[in-house]
Amino acid sequence: MKNGHRPNHPDQKYIDGIRANDSGIVKEIFREFYPSIKAYVLKNRGTVNDAEDLFHESLKIIFLQAQGGLILEHSFGGLLHTICKRRWINTLKRQNRFKDDIENQPEPTTNQTVIEDMAAEEKQLLYRRHFKKLHDRCQEILNLSFEGLNYRKIAEQVGLNYSFVRRRAGECIKHLTDSIKGDPLYDELKDE
Repeated sequence: MKNGHRPNHPDQKYIDGIRANDSGIVKEIFREFYPSIKAYVLKNRGTVNDAEDLFHESLKIIFLQAQGGLILEHSFGGLLHTICKRRWINTLKRQNRFKDDIENQPEPTTNQTVIEDMAAEEKQLLYRRHFKKLHDRCQEILNLSFEGLNYRKIAEQVGLNYSFVRRRAGECIKHLTDSIKGDPLYDELKDE
């Protein structure tokens, strides 16, 4: 949804505020949009805690999109509600609490690119959550590998034996992959 030709939607202020970590805008977002999200979750087999978690996670997704230069073409409320609804339905499905009557509710107007971006951001959040669970040494080795260093350079940089680093990197990747695949969210996201 990067757009350099059209004027910004009036709600772009929310995206810009999230991007800039503007506490006033974030408070306004909570004041303006949280009550409707909470009502939606409570109406659809959720609790207040569920609504708070859902709202925070959805704002994280929007924050990541904002960092990537998100330009709104539709209302911020529509985007936020779409993300929250989609994530809540997925949560209910994972917990076997889903009923079809939720899906029959009208969908706010959103651009298909936003839906695709949301799926990509959810995959990133899933990856980051499991990456942070890795041992510090694994994170260090994999980060250096992702930066393009070969195992010999990594071994030199971290002061370890080359064969240990190579073996450990393989173990870390396997552990990370298994951890991600074991997450219930993985099955939902792999087809998107």
